[in-house]
Amino acid sequence: MRKRRDQVGKPPLVGWIKLNTNGARDSVSRDALAAAVARDDFGTCCGGVERNIGKCSAVQAEFWDIYDGLFMAWDNN
Repeated sequence: MRKRRDQVGKPPLVGWIKLNTNGARDSVSRDALAAAVARDDFGTCCGGVERNIGKCSAVQAEFWDIYDGLFMAWDNN
C-alpha cells in the first residue's frame, strides 16, 4: 500500500539524523511500550530501540520513548 505524500514524514536536513518516538498505553490493561527510531537524510535507519514498560500512564510512556531515543543517540555518538 502506498502512502499519501502528506502521510510521509519529512527527512531531516542533509547531514542530520531525525529521531521519531512513540509511546503507547492500553487503556484497559494499562500496559505500555515505548519505541524510537533514528533515520538519516537518505531515510536509512541508523538505529532503533523498543521497551516494554509495564503498567504506567500514557504520559510516562511518552517520556520513556524520548528518554530511550536520546540515550540511543548519545550512546551512538
